[in-house]
Amino acid sequence: MSSLSSFFKRHGLTLAGGLVMLVVVLAPWWRNHGLLRDFFDYGLMMVASGRMAEGGRPFVDFLTPLPSLSYFLNAWVEHWLGGTYQAMTLGNAGLMVVVSVGLGALLRRWFPGWAAWSVATTLVVGSFAQHAIIWYNTLGVVLLALIAWPAAVAPVLSRERWGMNLIVAVALVLSGLNKLNYHAIGLVIAWAWPLRAALVGRESWRRALSTVLVWGLFGTLVPVVLELMVNGASWEMWRYNLIEVTVRQRGGNLWALLTLRFYFEPMHDYYDAWLRPLGAILVGWLVVVTGLAWRGRSGLDRLLLLGAGALVVGGTGGLMATNHEIGYVAMAAGMVLLVGLWIGFDLKRDGWSAGLGLILPTLLLGMVFWHSAWLGQRTLFGFSQSPRETYRELSVEGGAFDYLKGTRIPPEMASDLESLAERLGPVEPGKVYPYFFGGGVEWLQRIWRTDVMSGLPILIAPLGYGPPELQVLGEALSYPSRFEAIVTMDSWMELPGDLDDYIRLVSTRERSGQYTIWRLHQSEVREGLAPREDAVQVLNTYGGNLDGRLITVEARVQTLKTHEGRSALGLVNGVGGFVFEAPTHQLKVKPFLRRLPDADESVEPKARFTVQALDAKTGALQGDVWTHTLVLPAGEKVVEVEQQVAMGGRATRFLIEVDDEAAGLAAAGWFLPKILQAAERSEEPPRLRAAAPMEEDGEERSWRERTFPADWVDDVELVVRGGTLTDDGILISRGGELWFRGLRRIEAWDSRIRAHPDNVPGHQPVYRLIWYEGGRMEMLSQAGVPIGSEDVGLRGWGSELDGWFGLLVDPGEGRPGLIFRIESIKAR
Repeated sequence: MSSLSSFFKRHGLTLAGGLVMLVVVLAPWWRNHGLLRDFFDYGLMMVASGRMAEGGRPFVDFLTPLPSLSYFLNAWVEHWLGGTYQAMTLGNAGLMVVVSVGLGALLRRWFPGWAAWSVATTLVVGSFAQHAIIWYNTLGVVLLALIAWPAAVAPVLSRERWGMNLIVAVALVLSGLNKLNYHAIGLVIAWAWPLRAALVGRESWRRALSTVLVWGLFGTLVPVVLELMVNGASWEMWRYNLIEVTVRQRGGNLWALLTLRFYFEPMHDYYDAWLRPLGAILVGWLVVVTGLAWRGRSGLDRLLLLGAGALVVGGTGGLMATNHEIGYVAMAAGMVLLVGLWIGFDLKRDGWSAGLGLILPTLLLGMVFWHSAWLGQRTLFGFSQSPRETYRELSVEGGAFDYLKGTRIPPEMASDLESLAERLGPVEPGKVYPYFFGGGVEWLQRIWRTDVMSGLPILIAPLGYGPPELQVLGEALSYPSRFEAIVTMDSWMELPGDLDDYIRLVSTRERSGQYTIWRLHQSEVREGLAPREDAVQVLNTYGGNLDGRLITVEARVQTLKTHEGRSALGLVNGVGGFVFEAPTHQLKVKPFLRRLPDADESVEPKARFTVQALDAKTGALQGDVWTHTLVLPAGEKVVEVEQQVAMGGRATRFLIEVDDEAAGLAAAGWFLPKILQAAERSEEPPRLRAAAPMEEDGEERSWRERTFPADWVDDVELVVRGGTLTDDGILISRGGELWFRGLRRIEAWDSRIRAHPDNVPGHQPVYRLIWYEGGRMEMLSQAGVPIGSEDVGLRGWGSELDGWFGLLVDPGEGRPGLIFRIESIKAR
């Protein structure tokens, strides 16, 4: 008993401080872990844990820009603590306890107890407490501490400090398995301390360089080899997932560090963080620390001190720029680096300088971090405005949502999900459902088990979706699709690339509150090329230069997503085609044959393509103009051919005949052709959009005087739909159009356009500049015009000797639109 009493006398304050620390760091978790406001972020770990429980592995079975440590940790704790989402939150709580005690004990070696617990508490609150589950960015903060601090006191390998060396070695390996931007900073720091020790003469260059080599091995070779061995991945898979994909999407963000604004406003401001000028605060804090460390140093060591400061700012700023994360987590990493600088440059560990220069700023930031964690600004990221008191659990017969047992979500989301469950059908164990879950609802794979496509990211987000991934997903969604329905959520509705536009063309929409089920057409499509009310969208979706209003699609023909990422018209079996009703003289056609995913690559499917001439008035068949058979060689994915054909002023039918032996093995289709020479003169400007205003102006001479050069006022025909005459030209409203043609032949013209200053901020007008004649529709340019900018130069030219020029402004909010005036016209 006396020994126990003695123990508490000696360590009572330390134990009390540790207990207070645990209460502080766990309080926000306790308040928020049972709530979820949105599934977008945490759905990543939900799906990954489910995939890994079925034997899937990162890099091999799903593309990921992250190493696998956080995936494995969440999968393990979910498995061992109950198999639900709440199990992952318990894992985070347990890790918070371990990290808090571990960092506090480590800091206690160099600082008084109260200072050590203060710093450790703030770091955990600024990182782990910001999340409900184990998250890779928060792991990055603690692993950075376990590299930076021991390396600062034990800069080179030595027997005397083997314990610190061991911590650095283990932390480097784990960091290499976690997230590479944090890891890169940690590796540079591990190298920097032995190099400084050698430069200032405290250690020999031999020992310093040996340490650099050893840390290089533990920080590069060892984690990569472990990653490949555990996941069964190849070097090419690792490099593509972690280097190419990440640099492709986030590398450009680093340029923001060179702007002043970056230091006063969060770059990724999604979480309503109260403290905004984090970069400026860090720089100011660093100036104070540098001042405290300046005296009594050699010129070389002062130079190294400045270099260390640059590393602190650059490293922290890099994390703020490349992580789509609340800035407090990166700021916690910056504190780690500052503490490492404090320890490594031997600043005083107690007294007024430590109190004012380190502990006071830490406590002030800690209060801000804790307040954010308590509110759940990051943990409860989402869009619902419902009070947290109204959140409830899901209730569906049969226990479909047992995975979310103990988790409450916004009431409107709960009701919509329950309605969605009725539409998607009951959950049957072991059944694979023909559904594809889009952004924000990826986690529903844990409820309705789906057909897994290897090589694609889990999250339906820009990060990870480059050209190869878009092609894989496009082929999977293309006819015949491996899915029957796509489920999306309003808040995260957009699919990568232009797939959302494609899905609208080939599916029927079914609403369920904030969720949408897109039922894909798996058989004959409706006549006409959708959307028939908007030929501009058809042109942007399919390419070519045909007026989509004049295309009639026959039965069996489907919209296909092609190997080039474009949409095309085709089929996978039988015979079908489409008709372009306008007469033409010259066309350029391009048929293709593409092997379907998972089709036997040893088979050589073939299809016959025919261009037929039709009477432009009656539609009667007048004969074949060109015929070609495509054969897809074994092992090849796609074959195509391009041909110019003469139509002699007739309409055209594009026919496809898939060989019986090729049925279901390949998709045969036409890219929409290009008209090289139209055969009809358009007497009036086209109505490419059904929603364009019916009223027409422009016949009065005053309209032309305000719009055209004086020498062309009487030599142009002008039609304005939805426009107003102003002193500066014609103001075209949102959804409005301006069309003109020359009574003399026009070679080119130059104009000025600008957004009207009364446009609503954030809703810049978008224009489409088109040349049109006889069903030939050329998109000359299209872009948004920034509000408040100077006049923008715009040039137009004719593709043939005659034709209409059209400036169309997209419909939408933020009226009134664009002001347009032509400055010069060049005649042929």
